[in-house]
Amino acid sequence: MLGTILSTIGLPNIIKLVSSALGIINNDTAKKASIALKDVEQAITKKEITPQQINQANRHTEKMFEIEADLSKTTIKEVNKTIRKETEADDKYVRRWRPTFGYSVAIAWIIT
Repeated sequence: MLGTILSTIGLPNIIKLVSSALGIINNDTAKKASIALKDVEQAITKKEITPQQINQANRHTEKMFEIEADLSKTTIKEVNKTIRKETEADDKYVRRWRPTFGYSVAIAWIIT
């Protein structure tokens, strides 16, 4: 999703948004980051950073989001596979350990 937004909006516009958002935070590190991003924005405006470099950065970011999405899908598949094996197990303890743990945590919270 974020990769789609990035490809639609583009890196220069995201730099502007993040820079302005960081600029209003009352923190030295955030202010320095805002200034640095404004410097990058000026470099883009002055063509010190070429459109080809921006396109390459956009492609790299899109690829990173794609890799992250694939990792999330793989993680969800593995968790799903584990839970299915637990619910299909013949052993009652294996089938019920997750709900038992959940109830015990809930009771501990109530007691606390």
